[in-house]
Amino acid sequence: MRPALTNALTNAIREALNYSTTNLEPEPVINYVARLNGVDQYWQLSDGGINTLSGDVLEIDFIGGALNGNASRIIGAESFAYSCDTGTDASSIRLTRMTGKLDDIEIDNLVTPIPSSGNHTLSLNTLSDGSLRVLGGLLAGDRLIDTALSNFRVIRNGTVINEIPLTNKAQDATQLPTVGNVSATMIGYTPDVWEVVQPFTPLSLFINGEDGIWLDPSDLSTLYQDSAMTIPVTSDGDPIGGIRDKSGNNNHATQSNDSARPIYKTDGTLHWIEFNGSSYLVMNQFITGNNDRSFIVGYQSDKPSGESFLFDACDRVGSGAGEGWGLSSEVESFFVRVNGFASFSPPQVLNSVNVIAVEFGLSIGGSVNNTGVRLNGEQVLLSNGSGTTVETRVAGSSFLGSSSASTSNLDGRIFSVISTTSLLSAPTKLDVESYVAKKAGVAL
Repeated sequence: MRPALTNALTNAIREALNYSTTNLEPEPVINYVARLNGVDQYWQLSDGGINTLSGDVLEIDFIGGALNGNASRIIGAESFAYSCDTGTDASSIRLTRMTGKLDDIEIDNLVTPIPSSGNHTLSLNTLSDGSLRVLGGLLAGDRLIDTALSNFRVIRNGTVINEIPLTNKAQDATQLPTVGNVSATMIGYTPDVWEVVQPFTPLSLFINGEDGIWLDPSDLSTLYQDSAMTIPVTSDGDPIGGIRDKSGNNNHATQSNDSARPIYKTDGTLHWIEFNGSSYLVMNQFITGNNDRSFIVGYQSDKPSGESFLFDACDRVGSGAGEGWGLSSEVESFFVRVNGFASFSPPQVLNSVNVIAVEFGLSIGGSVNNTGVRLNGEQVLLSNGSGTTVETRVAGSSFLGSSSASTSNLDGRIFSVISTTSLLSAPTKLDVESYVAKKAGVAL
């Protein structure tokens, strides 16, 4: 009888307190990374290292910051055909070959110097066969770096053949591979190498003064019913006359015309801006000229035919017209515009939510040929030069949910908008897409 009485008493207490296990907040996920100290710590690869072939791609994810000087080595290899170091002043990354040094390698599509913060990927194409033995130093254990390497991959013919995440605190000194058989053991390991990686926030994209925009309709403190942004949005169905930019650039989106205002909608979990085919928002002009730019949006289109603009802008400010850049969709395909346009498939599905990320690489060519597009985490367009027609836009404003001519309006939802004057590194791109996907309720 004792167990039955105990269970009955427990149930009574739970009922009295309205106890429910489903009401408990989940334990927060804490992510770690091991920071090498630049003195006596580096990663030693097991089994004699990884034998690489000419043409293999080596990728190292790391957290930006000043690396150790005196040509500290990021990769230690038997052949210097693909080793790289940080240069004598630790301000740049250089590639070391048997025949000399190449100072202008690319990192995250940007030529050196080393980024001062954020997650980044260093990608190297091997020039000959070799054996990779060490990460974060020379084979002899000197010229050590003092930064955090978070992941290492070897890619052969487009397939990852070795991958070692360097972020599993529970594994202590030896980090096991997720692909392949080679592990990495930290020489000089101490438990205090682990530091908490702060959760990603889009604000980190603008920490160095980058222009851009971050609109978050789930943050009701940024939503207003009027364009002067004095009357707050408080309830499902309220009109949106203004939404504050959270990037710190004051690129707020507003609508002074009562009849053209979209509305705020929520299902209790997700939050979005709902456009009805004639509503739209106008933003301050931003990201002009020959600057790189990225645009990421979570959206749903309910328009059965015709073009729907998610975003449209001009590449210049002031009076007159300039070349347009933006993103629109139809049932059959999507359209990317920058100094022309390129269409790409797969076609969208009506009433389905998507996360789309577009990169405009203007500084490396100034045309649509350097455009990359990812749809729901998958690359669907890269350097497609099918568009040649230059489309002009009225200078001075950018539009959300409409073209600059206030036509081809979106009938659907926008859950999150992020745009910045940079091409994002691979880890940061995943961070942004995951953030937007969570806001839009999409599983990538």
